[in-house]
Amino acid sequence: MKIRTQLLVLLFSGVFAAFFLYQLLWQNKWPIYDFIVRTTDWLPVLSDDVFYNLRARASDYNLPASEGDQEAIEALEPYFDLIDDYTSVSVYGLEDGLYRTGSYSPLLKENTNFRRMFDIWYSLSDGNGEEYYSIPAEFKNGYATLDIRTYHRSVFLFPWFLISLSVSFLLFLMIILLFVGHKMKLVSKLETDVLRMSSGDLITPVQTHGYDEIGILSRELDQLRLALLENIRQEQESRTANHDLITAMSHDLRTPLTILNGYLEIVSLGKNPQMQEDYLKRCLEKAKDIREMTDRMFEYSLVYESAGAVDLQPVPLSELFGCLRENLDYIRLTGFTVRTDFPAFCMQEPENGQPQKPAAVAENPADPDAVLADRAMIKRIFGNLFSNIIKYGDKKEPVILAGSIKDSGLHLTLSNYVKKEYAKTDSTCIGLKSVRKMLEQMDGSFETDVCGDCFKASLSFCITDLPL
Repeated sequence: MKIRTQLLVLLFSGVFAAFFLYQLLWQNKWPIYDFIVRTTDWLPVLSDDVFYNLRARASDYNLPASEGDQEAIEALEPYFDLIDDYTSVSVYGLEDGLYRTGSYSPLLKENTNFRRMFDIWYSLSDGNGEEYYSIPAEFKNGYATLDIRTYHRSVFLFPWFLISLSVSFLLFLMIILLFVGHKMKLVSKLETDVLRMSSGDLITPVQTHGYDEIGILSRELDQLRLALLENIRQEQESRTANHDLITAMSHDLRTPLTILNGYLEIVSLGKNPQMQEDYLKRCLEKAKDIREMTDRMFEYSLVYESAGAVDLQPVPLSELFGCLRENLDYIRLTGFTVRTDFPAFCMQEPENGQPQKPAAVAENPADPDAVLADRAMIKRIFGNLFSNIIKYGDKKEPVILAGSIKDSGLHLTLSNYVKKEYAKTDSTCIGLKSVRKMLEQMDGSFETDVCGDCFKASLSFCITDLPL
């Protein structure tokens, strides 16, 4: 229910509860009065001896002949001392029923506090609280009827009426205040949740409170918290992805630039003049690779996403081995020695200082001759791996290439020793992350292993039987 409906229902319930409490207190006024009279002396009471004394002492006085018999009335005044201030007595002739005399309660005289309270209460209760008694009495000269009116209970009834009314109203007020206090407490909790969220705490959930407007607000506030948390998470992931993307792009572009610069330095120094034409050709290929990378720079995000447009097609083993041979030749020129343990890839030793082109030889005629891969990714994979060897590898130790073709896959392993100054250096490994992601996108795999100063990288490509 809405808060307005709840408050309306509560108002009716509070009025009913207050009225019921008032009726309960008022209906039990006399037992309460009797209890107070028995246990305390707060209230005036009519003495039990009053009626006996009035009858017994009446024989000591003469009954006035009429209302105008002043002498007899004055002589009867000590008789009325038998009653207290809360009692009035009227004397009537028993035979003729005419009023003779009487004593009016002094508290009911004008301008007394009791009289003002009594008049209000008398008008409200229609005389409730006034007690009336009629008893016969024998005077010296005849019989009379004594009409006795007592007002002792009026001292209790009017305050009890106010008490009952006040308690009932307090019950009604307490019900309303408890409801309002409960809602204000919920609003205060919402305020605390909002302040906590504004301080940056979006982890702690917002407590929900019922199904009224406050409950709806708390649930919507919690949804807002979740939305903000998700937006912040996505923003952080996007920032991290952008950072990784920029790092990967810089890394991948730096690799062919480094190789290109190395070949150009060799050409400029005039080393191996017989191979200059081949080196220039490789320089052009690296320049082409750099152009392709810049053209496809926005596709680098595929390295960090689970799905993307990868150009998978059969790549001949001779082409893959040619890319591998090119990188092996380059690291040999930079001072590394290379050992191979891969029958399908025959690397001949240079003759007369001139490296010869290797040939791709199948282990047996039934071996497949193509892998399912993306040509651009193959170049980036080998470029990343060999650039790491050049940067971190120890030239005193050989770079070992091992491989095999089995289980419908081409498996390659590159092993090299790491320079001591880089053995304990922390690296972002962004190149290795890129290699792993690209191989996974080509249904391959990539694993690394470090044993002491030896670093080993294992690559697997998926063999295809598709026609070339």
